[in-house]
Amino acid sequence: MFISIHSLNFEELSYFTDNFLKKITHFVQNLLLYLSFKGIKILFKMNKYLLLLHEQAELMQNLSPTEMEELIESHMAWSRQLAEEGHLLAGEGLQDHGITITGNDSIVGNSTYLEAKEMIGGFYLIQAKDLDSAIAIAKNCPCHHWGGTTEIRPAAVYDGE
Repeated sequence: MFISIHSLNFEELSYFTDNFLKKITHFVQNLLLYLSFKGIKILFKMNKYLLLLHEQAELMQNLSPTEMEELIESHMAWSRQLAEEGHLLAGEGLQDHGITITGNDSIVGNSTYLEAKEMIGGFYLIQAKDLDSAIAIAKNCPCHHWGGTTEIRPAAVYDGE
């Protein structure tokens, strides 16, 4: 059956479009449900968040080999979980030293945390629906079990993205 939209009055057109949108919405919901049962994940546009893992430098330096192994394995397991859930974009542990480049003259210097109380021990780049979702995800970060702090930094969004 074909209907000419030009021959419909406003009430008929409104009824037609409302029913059409309901049917499309119902179809999409059923499709997503079916795909989830098949194990297929559909990710919609999500926001990016950088999780910076602030660690207590002295505590990290004094971990036993067994504790360090537990720390690494807990991060590996959490990374796998984030990946399976479609949240993980990237993540790495960081060494306790680095290089800084400062000012207009690009002065190169050493950056070490050996004398600092806190260090950035690693990062995760995740995607989440919104900041509240990113907070919920970050609360499960293994760094908290060793006295660490997770800083959440939303990625900037520019026009046209």
